[in-house]
Amino acid sequence: SRSARIQSRTRLKTMSPIGYKPPRAFAKGKGIALIEILVALVVLTAGLIIVYQPLLGAVTALDDALKRLEARRFAAGKIWQFQEDSFREGRFKAKPPQGVLMGVKTPFEYETRSTALTPEEELYELEFMISWRTGHVMRRVKRTTYISVPHAETG
Repeated sequence: SRSARIQSRTRLKTMSPIGYKPPRAFAKGKGIALIEILVALVVLTAGLIIVYQPLLGAVTALDDALKRLEARRFAAGKIWQFQEDSFREGRFKAKPPQGVLMGVKTPFEYETRSTALTPEEELYELEFMISWRTGHVMRRVKRTTYISVPHAETG
């Protein structure tokens, strides 16, 4: 019972009107030094950079993959268009040889080169190159395909 009274008195001494008495270091005017705050801030900043750097790399890689996918989709669509036009007209036509296609957020520039592989001009090699800018870097996708053109028989 005596020890309970001593503990009760000790508890009352450490309580303030709002229920908490700060430790003696703060009560005497000693606080956290500015240098301690700056060191803690530097450590926190370094930790955040270490944590978020791989995340930013992943976001950049994902954005590049999406642009590459969009470029391949444009390339496939243009090649299909050249094939359809060639079949419909009965002769190979890769016009216009260059141009710009607008993506979701990025303009894509394309260029075509074609070469007749047979003297009768029934088989063509078509190179389709599409490029775009990511930051300061130019990216490029190149597709090579072969287009056969059916000739109407004369007789």
